[in-house]
Amino acid sequence: MRHTRRITLLSAQTQSGVNSQSRRFQWSLRWTLAVAGVLLMAASLGAGIWRWTHPLPKLVEVERWVASGQWERADATIGQWVKRRPRDGEVLMLAARVAAGRGDLERCVSLLQQIPPESRLKPEAIMRQAQAEQEMSHGRRAEAAWRELIGLAERDPKLAPYLLTARAELVAILSLERRTTEAQAALWQMLPTHTEKWRVLIGLARTHARGSTPQSAIETLERLV
Repeated sequence: MRHTRRITLLSAQTQSGVNSQSRRFQWSLRWTLAVAGVLLMAASLGAGIWRWTHPLPKLVEVERWVASGQWERADATIGQWVKRRPRDGEVLMLAARVAAGRGDLERCVSLLQQIPPESRLKPEAIMRQAQAEQEMSHGRRAEAAWRELIGLAERDPKLAPYLLTARAELVAILSLERRTTEAQAALWQMLPTHTEKWRVLIGLARTHARGSTPQSAIETLERLV
C-alpha cells in the first residue's frame, strides 16, 4: 500500500514537472513570437519611413533622363515623386511626359487629369490631354478636352494663345466628322481675334462649299470677304 502511494506521489511529481516545463516552453514561445512580431513591425515601419523620407533625385535630373531617352530610370523616380506629392502640377506634368515617352498614353491622360484646377499648368495639361486623346483616335474625348480649354481660355485673357490653338483643333475635328454647321460656328468665333483672318475665311469657304467645285469655293470666299 505504501509502495503504491509512493509510486502515485512520484508520478504526480513527474507530471507536475512536465506541466511546469510545458508552461515555461509555451510562455517562452509566446514571448519569442511577440518579440518577433514587434521587430517585424519596426522593420516595416522603418522601411516605410525610409521610403517616404529618403532624398530622391531632383526633378531636373529626371528631366535630363527624359531628354536622353532613359525612360525606365525616369519612370521609376518620377513614380516616387507622384506618391509623395500627388497634387503637385509640376510633378504630374513630368510624370505624364514620361508616360507618353514610354507609349502609355492612357496613363499620360490620367496623370494630366489629376493636375489641380488651380495649378498654373492646368491649361497646358488640358491641351496635352486633348492631343493625346487625338493620337489614340478618341475623337469625342479630344473634342471635350478642346472645348474645356476653350471655356477656360475665354474667361482668362492671358490664355489667348491656348484659345486660338483649341479652336483650330476643334474645327479640324468637326470638319473631319463633317459636322459642317458646328465647324462654321467655331470659325466665326475665331474670326474677330485671329491675326491671319484670311486663313479663317478660307476655312469658312471650304466648309460652305464642301462637295462643290473649286470655282464655287472661290465664289463663296469672295462673298465672305
